[in-house]
Amino acid sequence: PRVRSRPMPASGRVATMHASQEGTSAMLARYARDASGTSPVARQSPRAAGGEDGEPADRKWHLRQACLSASLARGEPELTPLELSPQSPVASDVLGSPFRGAGASPVRAGGPSPAERLGGSALASTEYLDFQGWGLDDDYVRSLLRRVRLAAMRTVNFADNRLTVATLRFFSDAARGQGLASLESLRLAKNRLGPPGGGALAALLQEARPPLKELDLADNALGDGACEALCECLVTSCKSLVGLSLARNQIGDMPKAGIAIGNLVGASSSLQAIDLHWNRLHGAGAAALAQGLYDNACQIGGQLWRVNLAWNRLGLRCRAASGCKCEVCKACNKVVSTMAGVLSDGSVLFHLDLSYNQVTAEDSGILAEGLRRNHTLFGLHFQGNQASVDDIGLLMPRLADEPSRLTRAPDEDASQLLNTDDVRFCINSSVRHTPQRLRLDRIHHLNGKPDVGTGMAHASLNPSLQNIATPEAFSRRDLEHEKMWVEVHGRVQQPSDFSGPCRFEDVRIDERCCWICENWVEQPISYIPGWSGPETSADETTSVYAFFSIDGFTTPSRLSRTSERYFRRRFASRGIEWERKGQGSLSHRSLSGSLAAPSPIVDGRGQYALFTGSRMLPPSSMPIQVIFQVNEKLTTARNMKVAALPSPQTVQLHSDGRPEGVSTSALPPLPSPSGRYQEVCFANTLVIGTSALKRFEQGMASALCFMEDPRLRADLAIVPRKLQYDGAAGSKTAWSFEKSSFHGYVRDSQAAWQAAFDHDFAASKLPKYLERSNHGQSVVQTLVNHMRAEFKYYAAAFHGHTFRGYIHPRAVAGLPLSCFVDIIGERVDAAEPARPEVVASRRRENRKSGKVGSTELQSEVFTGSFGRSAVETVYIGAGLKEGTSADDMAALPRKGLARFQFLEAFLRLALLRFLKVGGKDAVLAAVQELEKATNIGRDVLYLRSTLHDVMFTMECDTIVRERRQTLERTFVAYARRLPLPGSESDETLMSFGSWMQFLRACGASEFGLGEVESGLAFALGRQIVVDEFRTLRCMQIGFSEFLVCIGAAVRLCSPFDPASFPDRLLDFLEDHVERATNGAGAGMTAMASQSGGDTALARLAVLVSEVFERADDEHRGYVDLQAFVGALRLKGAEKPLKELGFSTEDLKVAFRKADIGRSGVLSLDELLNTMEEMRRSMAGTDRLLAVLRRIFEESDDRKGGVLSRSALRTLFASQATQTKLLQAGMPADEVEDLALVLQASGDERSVSFEDIIVGYLSLHGGGSRANRATNFLWRVCRNADTDGSSTLSRSELEAAVEDGGVAERIRQLGLSVPDWPRLFEALDINGDGQLTWEELVHGVNAMWGAEEEEAAAAAK
Repeated sequence: PRVRSRPMPASGRVATMHASQEGTSAMLARYARDASGTSPVARQSPRAAGGEDGEPADRKWHLRQACLSASLARGEPELTPLELSPQSPVASDVLGSPFRGAGASPVRAGGPSPAERLGGSALASTEYLDFQGWGLDDDYVRSLLRRVRLAAMRTVNFADNRLTVATLRFFSDAARGQGLASLESLRLAKNRLGPPGGGALAALLQEARPPLKELDLADNALGDGACEALCECLVTSCKSLVGLSLARNQIGDMPKAGIAIGNLVGASSSLQAIDLHWNRLHGAGAAALAQGLYDNACQIGGQLWRVNLAWNRLGLRCRAASGCKCEVCKACNKVVSTMAGVLSDGSVLFHLDLSYNQVTAEDSGILAEGLRRNHTLFGLHFQGNQASVDDIGLLMPRLADEPSRLTRAPDEDASQLLNTDDVRFCINSSVRHTPQRLRLDRIHHLNGKPDVGTGMAHASLNPSLQNIATPEAFSRRDLEHEKMWVEVHGRVQQPSDFSGPCRFEDVRIDERCCWICENWVEQPISYIPGWSGPETSADETTSVYAFFSIDGFTTPSRLSRTSERYFRRRFASRGIEWERKGQGSLSHRSLSGSLAAPSPIVDGRGQYALFTGSRMLPPSSMPIQVIFQVNEKLTTARNMKVAALPSPQTVQLHSDGRPEGVSTSALPPLPSPSGRYQEVCFANTLVIGTSALKRFEQGMASALCFMEDPRLRADLAIVPRKLQYDGAAGSKTAWSFEKSSFHGYVRDSQAAWQAAFDHDFAASKLPKYLERSNHGQSVVQTLVNHMRAEFKYYAAAFHGHTFRGYIHPRAVAGLPLSCFVDIIGERVDAAEPARPEVVASRRRENRKSGKVGSTELQSEVFTGSFGRSAVETVYIGAGLKEGTSADDMAALPRKGLARFQFLEAFLRLALLRFLKVGGKDAVLAAVQELEKATNIGRDVLYLRSTLHDVMFTMECDTIVRERRQTLERTFVAYARRLPLPGSESDETLMSFGSWMQFLRACGASEFGLGEVESGLAFALGRQIVVDEFRTLRCMQIGFSEFLVCIGAAVRLCSPFDPASFPDRLLDFLEDHVERATNGAGAGMTAMASQSGGDTALARLAVLVSEVFERADDEHRGYVDLQAFVGALRLKGAEKPLKELGFSTEDLKVAFRKADIGRSGVLSLDELLNTMEEMRRSMAGTDRLLAVLRRIFEESDDRKGGVLSRSALRTLFASQATQTKLLQAGMPADEVEDLALVLQASGDERSVSFEDIIVGYLSLHGGGSRANRATNFLWRVCRNADTDGSSTLSRSELEAAVEDGGVAERIRQLGLSVPDWPRLFEALDINGDGQLTWEELVHGVNAMWGAEEEEAAAAAK
């Protein structure tokens, strides 16, 4: 039985594990060592010892390692021979075995047992042996079993070999010493065990009592006696058995075998599948078996889902006339009546094969009557008997004198009535085009082309065994031949591989309507008044039935009335297609000849009425015709393709079978014929195979085989032998998130938020800070519990303000100081809903007036004595805790605070501002006061919660499902682009930079999404990430998150109305996502040419974009300098680029400046932004740059293009150098700043001229004032460190900054002077009175950088 969670291999994949070339080389090296060494693998095979060159003689032995489990392939220490069994007669033979190691010795008395040597891991073992189809004999397997640990073996597969009872006897002797504590699967099919082998296996199982779940003994000629002994043993020794196969074993000549099997089935509640085909079961034995099936299904609550009784003699009778009372006929009567009881009373059986059992038409009628009330048997095979199965699973006895099921029409001759044979012909015309097998099997063709291994597909034995005695043995060609055979037999089939004709057409004397084996699919069918027909009111239509050509339009499916939400775009697009194809075309003309424009009938609630249902149909490549009965009239749906029937058809009208005027009684399973007929000439057509494939790709359908487990059958909307349902047949009555397109998304939960809090709290300095505060353990615990419960608001505030306006594609997002001030400084009224539009409007007004980001903040937090400087001090103090390195945190932001640092900063600010001297609740009250004053995170959490409310609905799920292929293709295309530094390109994860590029490509700004809100959409759609600083997952999204992020982008576009959100989402997907799909990997020129009216800049952007696209041949979104310069030369764009003011040397500088992480590659945005900044900063500096180059070249005595750091310090300290630069326009203080910048850049020992230009640009580009102030402070700290410890004490810092020149220099740069004593206290968490330079400089640089960004934003 299949397990639903089992992953299915992709088509064409080689399922067998092979030894790689590298692994083989390593093995050869181990074999080359002395045979007396410690390598167990070298002792494993004498033939592998090799010749003089150390190469093993049997090179195919490496390939055979694939059939062993991993530990065996690695060569675990072998078991000593006596562990097989000290008393075993085989032990003496094993002691002299060449497989025994030179140093092996018998087990001493009192030594460790085999179970102890296994370390107690036997029950959890995954060891296996898989040698199916190798043609092995007893000697080979005997040698193999000496090497393995049977107690740890979970799966043993020796099927399709040449084994006899000798193997089982040796197996039994070996198991006495080790046991079979882990054996769950034993496959010995297609061997030569015979009756002695069956008896030996029964004795083995009786003695070892393994936890066996699967036993396959098919095709072993066991006979009745061995079968009886084996079944009796299984009842007592293997009570966990799940699957059993005794097919092709000559069972049934005597009743005792059938009685034993019946007792086993009737007593085993765990048995789920049994295969008994191609035996001789009949008479009393068959009756006992049928009684066992009944007991399993109706008495003990068994789980027997699959039964195969094909090619037996269950219906065997004597040749006497009907009503014979002989013992044979009595037994057959009992078999038939008991099986009918199984069908009528049981509810677990899912698939039953009774083919070729000599069942007469009369007996088939008894079975048919029992089957009529069964709606849980989904697969039934009845070929070779005097009955057939129709398309809805009904059993139709084949009687020569049977009257037609259809009543004769008034004007029709009785000889022309449709009969059962006509119905079978209609079914065959469709079923013959369905895949005959859908399972893992040997392959014939792959992707529509003949495979190179086609000739080996039917070879069941390993071809290497045929060459053992020939000169070809062990040659390279022989090895390749064997590899090809394994590859062909290891591949996985796909449905398209079986579209060819069946090779057993002579056997198919009857149609096969098994929903399971033929992979029938649920085909939805709908009729929409006003859209499918000319109705003007939904009340005009009272009933709709759908007739299908698969049964000759005899039995229709009743469609139930329901309603759905109306989406304008969905019907508008189809209407356009209908008009285009339908002008003057019969394919869209109804039977009445009218051709009206389609228009669904929508009520005042935005709902339209429709009649919908489903029918199980074969996934045929041939069209199936459909005719609708609307009220009392036959017609076609004008929204579906229409075709003329080969000949007019007379179809009988139907009703629901309820008494007239009674609409509340239960519906019968099938519609009732009304006795009225109509003739039709046209029908709608469906290609079920195409629509089924589309539904499978959209995840809207599952293979029926997954529903074998009764616990999973609730997913089935329609059942066999039923065409009328009380609800909307074929539609899920209740939408669930778990079965939707978003099921992979991890929804928000309090447990996830609390796990994130615990992780962040442990990573921050808060435990140390609260320990120093001396508030008491109970007070601290109360505070921690409160913050854990409220953490979702903290996280929402952090993510919302961090990603709103964030645009950097490769850097990890951190909370800048300006956003931290926004969180503290903005006041949102808790009484009103946290409307994001209000918050955004207030933020814009505050920035225009200069309130946010200044000391004039209007908030309850700020007072005359508590201003921005206090917030900045707390922000600076939220660093890494002692003993933690930033190198250990891959996702620690380079600029700004991480989430765990924000948590610390918020708590410290609350205590600093609101803590009052008082009772034990003062600490908690301070935090609650700050939460109330800022209403922290509620605006962002409101956005997130409303997004989930409108996105996770059936309407949005339907919209996404219908476009899933496009969305998946888009996601994969952009997931390959712009991978984060330190991570490989992964098609399953999309980086933040890829998300931003996707929004630009799809024109989200045209839809109303601003650039500032693009990052916020990423934050709203992303799942909760517990660890946000050790992995880069915080800057990546999966496919399900991608879907929610798209919904977030639509949610952020004003105006937001929950009722119209699905329509807005549909508009965005239809108009914009398809554009991004077509533009993935191209079309960046238009995105990059937004130059704000600067003609030269626009030309530069277009040129660079074209070269970038040529260089990015892998469409990863990144190029290195070499590839870009190469593409530049191929395009012949060096001259146009130089005319725009850039040379190849300037490109080197641009790459060096933008590549902060030293990854060697840049994205297009990074390159363009850097070149634009260089163009602006280097305007009018030609003379200065020439002087710098001449000074550098004069100092470079070795002409190597670099200077050492000591030489650089001497050069810039020279008075002559400073004079030259001053004359060129660089002041002395700027020369000093440049020297400081260069000390922290470049290689550890040298600096190039490009480093000097990059350093100069850093003093004149964005953040230049903060960089210069930071470099100045760095020099001050270095001079103040009198003891050379690289740390500063409070006295050293105060002495250094008391110098008036420090404050004056900072003010000259337009930056604020920190409160140094408070800053020192904030940074000194451990209270040791020492600060490192890095802690101090990193903190003030963040503060000054935020001030400079705010000033630039205000000026802009």
